[in-house]
Amino acid sequence: MLIREKHVENQINKLTQQAKERKKKGDKKGALFCLKKRKLLQGQIDKLQAARLNLETMQLTIGSAKYVEADVSCSMW
Repeated sequence: MLIREKHVENQINKLTQQAKERKKKGDKKGALFCLKKRKLLQGQIDKLQAARLNLETMQLTIGSAKYVEADVSCSMW
């Protein structure tokens, strides 16, 4: 997922530059379009980060469950 995040961040940076250039040229609609698209891409990054956090939480939960399972099986003997 990190690769996808970096790719989207690069797209966001390009759109920011394009918006600045279009504004300088007097193309207000074009600049606003770039900013709207940038906002959508930022939402994608937020979703990717939330998914990554969710996966890390699941990994920690599974790891602790394995530890508890090993502890319980040892105490049964």
